[in-house]
Amino acid sequence: MSSIILGATIICRLSLLIPKKISSGSNPLLHTKRNAVFRCEIANYGMLYPSAAALIIKNAYGNHVHQTEIHHGHYTGISVGRVWGYGQSIARNNYITCKHLHHIGESLFLSDMGGIYTPGQSSGAVIRNNVIHDISACGYGGANS
Repeated sequence: MSSIILGATIICRLSLLIPKKISSGSNPLLHTKRNAVFRCEIANYGMLYPSAAALIIKNAYGNHVHQTEIHHGHYTGISVGRVWGYGQSIARNNYITCKHLHHIGESLFLSDMGGIYTPGQSSGAVIRNNVIHDISACGYGGANS
């Protein structure tokens, strides 16, 4: 059985998370869409699964992440999109206007990360007004190599 999430708004403080997958299955008509994460704090994530992002928007569209603080995690703050390269993706028209993403990459054994990670095309995406700092990585590329 597939789960469908439409039009949810989340206002919360989340800390010491254990990841849970929300999926709409393989039916393209049942994709997760039009959800909002608003005024949340997501902290201390990735303790059990260090490669887990705080927030993942994969095959979903029309979602909003607004005025949310993400901090003290082991991997990427927000991952939006899913297709590698230039293939078509259902991830589109997603709005990431967070307040603050910081102290990410604390485990120092993961390298492929960012405050906001955008794999693949994501037409109509709006990513703005984000303050991102203190992102650490294991040691390839950039200042850590």
